[in-house]
Amino acid sequence: MGRLKEYIFSLMIVSVSCAAVNMLAPDNSKLSKYVHFLVGLVVALAMLLPIQSIVRDMPLLFDEAVFEDKRSVITSLVDESELIIEESVSIMERELKEQIENRLSKKISNISIEYDAQDPENVIITKVRVEYDKSNRLLFSDTERYVEELLLCECEVGVAGE
Repeated sequence: MGRLKEYIFSLMIVSVSCAAVNMLAPDNSKLSKYVHFLVGLVVALAMLLPIQSIVRDMPLLFDEAVFEDKRSVITSLVDESELIIEESVSIMERELKEQIENRLSKKISNISIEYDAQDPENVIITKVRVEYDKSNRLLFSDTERYVEELLLCECEVGVAGE
C-alpha cells in the first residue's frame, strides 16, 4: 500500500510541475507544440516508471536458474525411475530363481536378467542368464524351456564361472 501512495504522490507532483511548465511556456504556436509534447512525454514516463520497477523486481520467466531447477527435478525423476526399475528386476531375479529351483529341484548359482528400459513405463526383458554349479545338459534344456515359456524371452544357461 505504501508503494501505491508513493506512486500517486509522485504522479501528482509531476502533473502539477508539468502544468506549471505549460502555463509558463510562451504562446508561440511552434514552441507550445513542443512544450505540450514534452510535458505529455514526461507525464507518460512518470506513469510507466513504476511498471519498469515491478518488471525488474519480478523473476524472469526464462531465467537459467528456473530451467536448472526443472532440469534437476527431471533428472531426479529419471534417477528415481531407474532405481525403481533396478529394484524391480532384482526382485524378479530372486523370484525367478526360487521358481526354477522349486520346479527343477536343483540349486542355481546365479541368475541375471537383461532388460530394455528405454520407456520406463514399458520395461522389456530381453534375456535371462541362469548359471549352475555343475554342467548338466538335460537340466540346461529344461531350464531354457521353462524360462522361455514363462517370460517369453531368450534364456541362456551355463556353468558358473564360464
